Amino acid sequence: MKQVKLAFIFSAPFRNPYLEFLLFKEIKNLSIRFCMEYLPAEKEFILRVLGGENEVKILSDVLATTFPLSLFFVFKQIQILDDDAIFEPYQTLDFPHFTLEKQRLLPAMNIDIKMHLNELQEFPYKGNVYLENVPILSSARQPNKGVVAESFYALAKKVALGEEVYIHTLYGAKVLSINESEKEWSMPCDIATLELFFRVCSAEVNALASWEKPLMRIPRKGLKQHQEPQPPSLISPICVSFDDDIVCLPYDVTLLILAHFLIELKVDIVYLSSVQKMPIDEMLSKYSHAFVSNQLISLEPLWIAVSQKGHILNLSKPCMSMSYPHYLSEFLKQNPNLPSSLMVAHMGYEVPTIVAVCNEQRLQKILEIYFPLENSLWLQEIQCDSVGAKLIANFIQKFPHIQTMLAENRQPTYSENLFDVLGVIYQVLYDPSASLSEGKNKMLQFATYFLGEKGPRIDYKLYAKNGGVALSYLLILRSCMSFALAGVDKETLAFGVVESMAEFYGNLLRDMGENFMLQEVILSGSMLSYRPFLNALVRYIPSLKIHISPDFSLDHIKVF
Repeated sequence: MKQVKLAFIFSAPFRNPYLEFLLFKEIKNLSIRFCMEYLPAEKEFILRVLGGENEVKILSDVLATTFPLSLFFVFKQIQILDDDAIFEPYQTLDFPHFTLEKQRLLPAMNIDIKMHLNELQEFPYKGNVYLENVPILSSARQPNKGVVAESFYALAKKVALGEEVYIHTLYGAKVLSINESEKEWSMPCDIATLELFFRVCSAEVNALASWEKPLMRIPRKGLKQHQEPQPPSLISPICVSFDDDIVCLPYDVTLLILAHFLIELKVDIVYLSSVQKMPIDEMLSKYSHAFVSNQLISLEPLWIAVSQKGHILNLSKPCMSMSYPHYLSEFLKQNPNLPSSLMVAHMGYEVPTIVAVCNEQRLQKILEIYFPLENSLWLQEIQCDSVGAKLIANFIQKFPHIQTMLAENRQPTYSENLFDVLGVIYQVLYDPSASLSEGKNKMLQFATYFLGEKGPRIDYKLYAKNGGVALSYLLILRSCMSFALAGVDKETLAFGVVESMAEFYGNLLRDMGENFMLQEVILSGSMLSYRPFLNALVRYIPSLKIHISPDFSLDHIKVF
């Protein structure tokens, strides 16, 4: 039989053990010689195979029809190899315990799942199902026909009736419930429900449905009751988000089966909360209904954010403890094929804002961000000209609290982070007693609640300073005061501040690209995890090639 040598090439930003595991699983039962290689500079993973025409065709068909949609690897092309191609011994990575591939045991969507489960010779996980504290499905014996389906249908029915079910999942022990007050994660039972309940774009839907089954923070549709915002996380997962649900789709076989039955029982969405693994007796004293796996493997979930344009941000990696130049240097080492000259923009929640040109790892800062954090200084400067004095006088009539702020005389402290402007705006417009961080969080929360398409345009204007450019922060506040006087509500105004800031960054980067003849930009910083800002920003730089590494931390925690 004729021998065929082919290379299957995948795009992959980093060496991925799951990709190797999937390929190895498909090849091991075929009489094919093979080797695998990851090329970090090209960001490519190559599977080289040597075998008979029929065997190689079988492998090609399997990869074409059953290979999963992934966030971090995608099939690129097939190449015919010459006769001199070398097949090195295959050195595997340590494969993680990843049972999601067993979802092949599930039927196609148009097949009745009860009938399918009745025909299974073996349930995907070895474990026990308890109902009313009594085991009804046990791994100790081969289940009779129909018992698997009946057992999980009974568990789903208990959830539908409002009872809690303890379950071992790929991400640890969870309690499943329809009680929203107990939720940690929200799990729509299918994509249709996800799109019905949440404000998701197609890129987010594709990411949630991918093989990795990540977690994302996504806002619900409709109005929400305001809650006190909690400080954003800058550890892991990095997340600047306020009152959004933590959303996942069913991420292992047990949840997939239960979701099928829950849909049949007219339940669209359920809620998961984490609990500690506990001995059976203790578990049954708290929860009457359960699925308990014989071997609970608890993997860390992947947290991501996705822009409307499909850029993937890995939020699971904690902030790096280093200065920005060191952070950038590490980024460039991990991405050696980037051009020697390109733009960089770092937009962190706490650290200084950076907008610069990077040439051979040398930074030329383009924008100076430096302003006082004392709101009284802002107001006093605005009052210095006749137009500003009139604005202040009108503002005092409607918001008398700023009269006290005008009279304050404090030693100024300064910020180099543009997002701190939001805290000053909140203090002036709404609550002078709020701290800067409280005000910033409130403004970001208000913007999250905005349900429209576009907010008011806030003035972000540059002026020449010391041979470079600086931002007129006073114009930002003046714009906001004018809109507040006109009666614009908090949510609309806050969204306008965030959206206009994104437009300002977009225009600045576009102009820098034209002036320095650059077309590529590295974006980083924890504020990219803030959904309204991320989507607005990528919308305003459509012509630039954006680099956000999915295998690199989004932020650093030391100053420039």
